[in-house]
Amino acid sequence: MRRDGTAGRGLVRRGGAGRGVPGRAGGRGLPGRRPRRHRGGGGRDGDRGEPGGERARGARRRDPARAGGGDAAAGRRIAGGRLSVRVAELPRAERPREKLLRVGPEALSDAELVALLLRTGTAGTDVLALAEKLLTDAGGLAGLAAADRRMVLRAKGVGPAKGAVVAAALEVGRRLARLALQGQPLLDRPEVVAEYLARSYGSSRVEKFGTLTLDARNRLLQVHELHRGARSHADVEPSEVFNSAILDNAHGLIVWHTHPSGDPAPSEDDVTLTRRLADAGRLLNIAVLDHIVVGRSGFVSLRQRGVLPGR
Repeated sequence: MRRDGTAGRGLVRRGGAGRGVPGRAGGRGLPGRRPRRHRGGGGRDGDRGEPGGERARGARRRDPARAGGGDAAAGRRIAGGRLSVRVAELPRAERPREKLLRVGPEALSDAELVALLLRTGTAGTDVLALAEKLLTDAGGLAGLAAADRRMVLRAKGVGPAKGAVVAAALEVGRRLARLALQGQPLLDRPEVVAEYLARSYGSSRVEKFGTLTLDARNRLLQVHELHRGARSHADVEPSEVFNSAILDNAHGLIVWHTHPSGDPAPSEDDVTLTRRLADAGRLLNIAVLDHIVVGRSGFVSLRQRGVLPGR
């Protein structure tokens, strides 16, 4: 557009109608008024030199953990390779890494331990949520430990870098487990099982219930603590007992629980539960070899009591 002639003469327009008068945007507005910005302030026009575009770019770069507010969706994003805001919003002493250093790894949940291996989440998913989903999809920590590395690498949000760290950590655990089995005494007699359990649980002040999974030679595969506190046979589902045995590829299992009172005498509930689990084990071809009750004054084997048939 150019001026033609002296001041006060008309303006010559270039282009079609609707373009023209300086200060107007789209043919609207008054001379000298600031052009209207593109709606949203962060589109293409705004990104090229407009203050709104610069603010939009800054908002995308900003770490949600330092933003101090914002909507919930923005708070779940990952920025600059840092952990998601859910972790950052926790009190510092309760964040997984600081918690581990302060009180030890045994105080962390399974998801918190896996989150430390993953280190970061993805856009829209914080690292704890990603760890929880990985565990859920695998069927818990035991399922993840037994998972093929390809399953870990294919998990959404994990990728090769995170997946390699998780797969390496799981392999270290498996190798340690195999080393622990070398020279492991056979758990083929109630006395040996009771001695093993008494060392770990004999002085417990709360009732604990769990299983020992065994291989075909009655060597220990894993110890599973399934319940703490008072329970009845109705509180224990066969699925939770045999799920761990299936994941361990166990040939058989031994059910155990403690009596904090010190008296190992089994209750009627204990007898009913033992028979119920033995019936389920026959269907799954995983033998329930015994049910050991441990107290400070000794132990009771329900197989020796005749509740379970002899081997």
